[in-house]
Amino acid sequence: MNKNLSIRIVACKAMLLAACASASAQIVVYNFNQTGTTVSNSGTSTEALALANSSGVATDLHSGDALGVSGRPGDRAFDNSASTAMGNIGTGGYGKSTSAISADLGALKSFTIQGWYKTDGSVIGAGAQLVNYKNGSSGFLVNASNTGSLSLEVNGVGAYGSGSAYSAASEWTFFAVTYDGTKTTGNVKFYVGSTASSVTLAYTLNLNGGTMVLPGGTTALGIGNNYGSPNRPFDGLIDNVRIYGSTTDATGVLSLTELESIRSLDVVPEPSSAALMIGAVSLFAAFKRR
Repeated sequence: MNKNLSIRIVACKAMLLAACASASAQIVVYNFNQTGTTVSNSGTSTEALALANSSGVATDLHSGDALGVSGRPGDRAFDNSASTAMGNIGTGGYGKSTSAISADLGALKSFTIQGWYKTDGSVIGAGAQLVNYKNGSSGFLVNASNTGSLSLEVNGVGAYGSGSAYSAASEWTFFAVTYDGTKTTGNVKFYVGSTASSVTLAYTLNLNGGTMVLPGGTTALGIGNNYGSPNRPFDGLIDNVRIYGSTTDATGVLSLTELESIRSLDVVPEPSSAALMIGAVSLFAAFKRR
């Protein structure tokens, strides 16, 4: 690929990702493209992610180059494939925000948690944790409730998925969950996609949890495991974790169209798609100038 074209594509990706979720604060963005024992956060929060093995020792858990979801040079992922098994039958590493993140996340009234994962052979299940910001009955948790299904917990109240929407093994799976705390029914939506398939709605659930209560103390945001007792590992690769949210209204909920924009841009288009991307950015810029 032409170097200048590659630079333009990267720039377009950044602009379109910001545009597609402009109504909601992009609080957390962990792309795992660096190396070392920490991961920078390019969202509105400044909290980095510290990586550690199952014994709590700082460890570089970045994957090798080009093993991220796009498969392209420079794209890495969080590699937790050294876990002994998936979920509560194993132990493994984790990512943990370097300090309490409550000041940045806030008491969210609505939010979207999105990311990618690729299992290390088995189907996700056994309580494997993807994103954890929970202390007692406060905060939220996204994990695998059953084999091939994901669930959300908010303020100690759970919305448990069923079925096999997330049954893909050893391939990149796009996941997203949206929560609207201004409602009490039909307010949790789980979405699924892949590098080759567009985002679709997996299921809609009810969760009467209200506004997210901030976890107390020094609760950190965890990725890929329960960092307090690392016995709920996700066994495999995780990439491009993002959290959008609003403390005032329902704008933290991203739409199917916005999620599909994120999915397609994460995969990174071929050069033939670059003109379309650049055109889209130009249209957006012209609209903003009016």
